[in-house]
Amino acid sequence: MDEQIKRKRFTSARAILAHRLERSAGCCATEKTADFSELSHISQAIELYIMLFAKKFSSLTLLCAARLFALIALWFVPVSTAMTNISMLLFAGATLLARETWRRWDLAVRHPVGLAALLLFAVLALSVCYSPAPLSESALWLVKYRKLLFIPLLLIAFQGVDWSGAARLGLFASLTLTLLLSITNYFNLTSIGTLYDTTALIAHAWVFKNHITAGLFSALLFNISVDMAASAKRKAIKAALYILALIVLIHIFVMLQSRTAQLIVIFLILYQIGRLARSEGGMLERRVIGRVCVFGLSCVFLMGALIYLKGGRLTQISAEIEAYQQHNEATSAGLRIEWTRKGFALFAQRPLLGYGAASIRREFERMMAGYDGARGATTANPHNQYLLLAAELGSIGLGLWIYLLIQIARATARLAAPARQLLGSWLFIFSVGCLANSLLLDFSEGYLFVLLSGVLLGCAGWPQRATPHHARAVGFCTNFEKLPLSVIIITLNEAHHIAECVDSVKKIASEIIVLDSGSEDETRALAHARGAHVMQTADWPGFGPQKNRALARAQFPWVLSLDADERVTPALCAEIARAVRDERYIAYAIPRRTQFCGKWVRYSGWTPDYAVRLFRRGQGRFSAHAVHEHVRVDGNIGYLTQPLEHYSYQSRQEVNEKVQRYARAGAQALHRSGTRGGFGKALLHSGWAWWRTFILRLGFLDGSTGWTLAAMNARTVWLKYRYLHLLSTERY
Repeated sequence: MDEQIKRKRFTSARAILAHRLERSAGCCATEKTADFSELSHISQAIELYIMLFAKKFSSLTLLCAARLFALIALWFVPVSTAMTNISMLLFAGATLLARETWRRWDLAVRHPVGLAALLLFAVLALSVCYSPAPLSESALWLVKYRKLLFIPLLLIAFQGVDWSGAARLGLFASLTLTLLLSITNYFNLTSIGTLYDTTALIAHAWVFKNHITAGLFSALLFNISVDMAASAKRKAIKAALYILALIVLIHIFVMLQSRTAQLIVIFLILYQIGRLARSEGGMLERRVIGRVCVFGLSCVFLMGALIYLKGGRLTQISAEIEAYQQHNEATSAGLRIEWTRKGFALFAQRPLLGYGAASIRREFERMMAGYDGARGATTANPHNQYLLLAAELGSIGLGLWIYLLIQIARATARLAAPARQLLGSWLFIFSVGCLANSLLLDFSEGYLFVLLSGVLLGCAGWPQRATPHHARAVGFCTNFEKLPLSVIIITLNEAHHIAECVDSVKKIASEIIVLDSGSEDETRALAHARGAHVMQTADWPGFGPQKNRALARAQFPWVLSLDADERVTPALCAEIARAVRDERYIAYAIPRRTQFCGKWVRYSGWTPDYAVRLFRRGQGRFSAHAVHEHVRVDGNIGYLTQPLEHYSYQSRQEVNEKVQRYARAGAQALHRSGTRGGFGKALLHSGWAWWRTFILRLGFLDGSTGWTLAAMNARTVWLKYRYLHLLSTERY
């Protein structure tokens, strides 16, 4: 009955709408005004039209349309500002109209990235209240940061779907098209784009964006090309992608002359050379040395030749700084130095809350009164995103900005390889670029940052809540059926771990194989008492060969490899049960959550620490490495989200014992490969191990635990190369 009444009301209102619109048009033609009763009828009819639209297009259809608009916006960021704006407006409208958005609105603040974005925007909005700038000016300044509000909407819209592949390929195509147009513009073959200018040398290769934006996008294209080439199967495609990467280098160093991009791409080249030189297990393999040498030498020679022959802007930095210091000239480098100095001065004056949104111009004018040249130049943007937020919002705003970047980095580490490489590379480019430009404030770079973060992290799903304490302590699986799964565990004096390890998987495993290498405690008896098939070997060939021995004894289609100090949580049991029924993947990488001497490690490269542990028998095999072994598979690898709990070290004595054991095993492996040690190598590699753990992998956020882990890694590497030196000189 209600449905029939609604339909009658709609039919009547539609007729009234047509009639009133006709009358209104007549009134306008005769210069008369329609009365308010006519307008009320029209508004009622329009309201019913909206109700019908919302009913006709379901919530899921609206969300699907919203995702499509978001991808269109992402693809058009390098090409069209107007198209990006229109697509983002349509995305926001479709997302907010979808009922599913409002049903799970709380998820926007449960995701660490969404919460960080909302907090940063909230602090920016509050700063309008105490900013010295007029309300209209500070409000317009705040509008430039509206892109932060899209992050939680993107996280909600892309929840439960995986459109990351389309996002990656579409962006790659868009960046490649822009590259080709820029090259043709540079050689006067075309004159495409609103920014193209044949009379200005620096704008000769501009198409849709200036040299800074185009340079950063080209750096991203370089990284995408090398990543895709490394994973390509066909040699022709691999060669084409490597050639494209070299063309991008020419584009950056010769045509665009963006110094920010030039400095960033140098770091990307070093990263890609190191990545190509290592296999999945992190060990240097001879089969890739030729490829690395060709690519690395090509990049280095090309950069050196281009910088030397072209005499680009990168070589002019020292001259610009000297002109600024001696003659107060307003050079590009000089202005940045001057604005940075004054930005730090503003931050020192109000370190807690800053001066508020849009306050920089007025404060700079006050500080620069009476000066000319570089010291008298004023700006509303000091060309440093970190410094800009520090001066506007103080320590609170700067801390929230860094917190947002850290949360995105942590979430990026949990993504599958292609999405992780794409978002990770842009996050690095964006974070470094913010030291010389205000990229979040800028349109193109800021929207690419928001769209990539929201789309890729939304496709990955929400980080799971931590398992309750009692469930973590016990780690048992309940109410599960047996899976076609063999669990393999290698042991040596693991009596204090083996019982809980076996108990954590016995409810889902059809068989549990414990391969012992001569334990002198009760390891074998405890494992046997809990239903495991216990076997023993007389020798110890190393971790990789020993695990292959255990793998050869497995009987069921799927294999799960565990260490004795690991536990499978109930949530991970449930996810494994779903994974073994999925035919898309032949192996799964599982994240690990590690406890070190009673404390959970959150950073330091120990979390999430993905490793392939679950794979189809016959399609995976362990590498032959004596330490740091890994599973090699030939096929698609999926990624689980629930962590495997790892109780690695329980005391300082155990730490020292394992450091000695791993250092000796690592030295022997390097010695067999023909590597020689020495004091210089030991010092260099151990220093790098400490820096990577404590700084690059954010170990300092783990406090004293992070410092201990960095020192432990450095000591392990130091001892490994010292033992290697003794082996090389036959004294060990």
